[in-house]
Amino acid sequence: MNNPNQPRTPTQAQIDANRRNAQKSTGPRTPEGKDASSRNRLLHGLRSAKHLVLDESLDDFEDLVKDMQDRFRPTGEAENLLVLRIAADHWRLNRSLPIEAGIYRERFQDLAKAGKWAKEMYDQQLRNGTLRPVPPPEHDDRDLLARAFVLDGEKARSLANLARYENGLEHSIDRCLRHLKIYQDIRLASTPDVAPAEPPRPPLRPPMKPAEPPVPPAETPATPANTADYHSNPNDEGTAQFSPIALLLAILALLHAIPNCLAALIAPLITPNRPKISLFRPAYATQAQPRQPILPVPR
Repeated sequence: MNNPNQPRTPTQAQIDANRRNAQKSTGPRTPEGKDASSRNRLLHGLRSAKHLVLDESLDDFEDLVKDMQDRFRPTGEAENLLVLRIAADHWRLNRSLPIEAGIYRERFQDLAKAGKWAKEMYDQQLRNGTLRPVPPPEHDDRDLLARAFVLDGEKARSLANLARYENGLEHSIDRCLRHLKIYQDIRLASTPDVAPAEPPRPPLRPPMKPAEPPVPPAETPATPANTADYHSNPNDEGTAQFSPIALLLAILALLHAIPNCLAALIAPLITPNRPKISLFRPAYATQAQPRQPILPVPR
């Protein structure tokens, strides 16, 4: 039989099989997967179950670590180590509460033993016939916590050591937070600000004039219907149109007025003393009337 403690040398077939299997694995592809795989070496030790005691849950500790990483967003090995230290300090700090409760339970038992021993000593003194036996002191049960605290301060001082332990963890958390802030500030200051690429702007266009309201077409005046005397007395025509009868009457009136006008113009030249004839009044209206004698007014 082969010795199990002796290391085995893989055969060439096994080496070739391992190489073929390794080619099938491409590893993480997304940035989130690559960032998670880069922390495997750092998280393996802290996420192991070796640091857990009693009934502590590994899932609860992993949830605490994940919450710290999501909160602080560490980048790089240094920042990840600080975040893991902060998570571990918080985990140890949470242990202080059950530790304190356990210390008080121990002191309660010590008080009970001390009370039992005092009672036994008192009974023994009574059996031995001691002149003045000392009875055990009576204590109120409401002072049990204070008596346990006093007893621990007189002997083991476990509660004082626990207080210094909590104080050291709190200082460690504060120190890690300050260092983490310094690392992140240095990283952000050394990272050049890359402005986001602006989208291409559309070509400039001349401003468009506001659309003018459409001009309503001019209303065409309605043409009245032609009546019976439309050609003799038109309303919408530019030149008056006379009928033949009206034109004949106008010519006759003009011929009748011409002799009187000629006579009125020639008469003053032939007879200077002849009275003037008005063109607008008949001749008989211009003849001299006989003057009547002026009669004396009787007194």
